[in-house]
Amino acid sequence: MSVLIELSPLETLFWVLTGRGDQILWTEADVREHYRQKRLRGQSSTGKTVKKAEPKQRQTLQTKIADKELLRISLKKTNIPFTENNSRFTCRAGNSDITIAKTKNGNYEFRIVGDGNLAPVQNLYNKLGAEYERQVQQKVCNNIKEKVSMNKAMKIEQEEVLEDNSIVITISV
Repeated sequence: MSVLIELSPLETLFWVLTGRGDQILWTEADVREHYRQKRLRGQSSTGKTVKKAEPKQRQTLQTKIADKELLRISLKKTNIPFTENNSRFTCRAGNSDITIAKTKNGNYEFRIVGDGNLAPVQNLYNKLGAEYERQVQQKVCNNIKEKVSMNKAMKIEQEEVLEDNSIVITISV
């Protein structure tokens, strides 16, 4: 692997004029040896650093999310900044870029590109999943209420939210 050392214009000119312009591109071993030699000669480093590029890691998380509108509502309700383009949602968690895209099986998946630290991504995934479940539950309850209200032989007697956030609707027939 080769890395490029950042040289000042004067240093670059010196290397080129001394016929060593082809040596500006060094391997990591060359860089270590260069700075080792500088330390041995008692020269101080110019503060220039060579940073090795971290490879981006790609991972995928499957979800049970299938409804685009409920996904959009869930992203908004959880205050996750996102953009939407062609039925794909993009957002960030930690140092990772996340694309939420629909798969062939009809569910959405998280396509993650980042530094490999999945803790912030998992936190976002859990937060969004919990809100999506609440939205699905609310949609189901609204559908039941609507169908009951359309049938004159039925009436909602009671609606109760239990400790586990499940909802019990009692309908008289």
